[in-house]
Amino acid sequence: MDKVGVLIVAYGAREVAIADALLKSERYDVELYVADKQRNPFNAKVAKRHVAVPDLNVKKILNFAKENVNEIDFGIVGPENPIIEGVRDEVEGKLGIPMLCPTESYALEKSKAEQRLLLEEVSPEVNPKFKIFDPRDYPAGKKNKVLRTLRNG
Repeated sequence: MDKVGVLIVAYGAREVAIADALLKSERYDVELYVADKQRNPFNAKVAKRHVAVPDLNVKKILNFAKENVNEIDFGIVGPENPIIEGVRDEVEGKLGIPMLCPTESYALEKSKAEQRLLLEEVSPEVNPKFKIFDPRDYPAGKKNKVLRTLRNG
């Protein structure tokens, strides 16, 4: 059975499910290298190497991958923040490890407004009505005055 090393950037249950599914492979001997937001007991137990990265900082994830670069065949990223911060661009660009997640420029999770505008462009019939509000139209003073008024009666 061929060995395959997988880097998993994990936040919670979704990545536990991914790890569990990978470990059930009948074709590959899977070794996991998990960069976890916290010390998830399942991930810590099944990973060949496990590290807690509480802020899921891309540089820390990159360093963990670099320490194991000769063992990792590809990576999977579940949580949105490292994707938005460019984890794929960094790991692929600097280490040559293929990553299964969007690049920073395709991280649609970074802006709900951009998601809606894209959907409006490609498939408007499935896009519910929406409105994008500009925070500059609602200065802090107005908000504070409204809150004070509501609280005072």
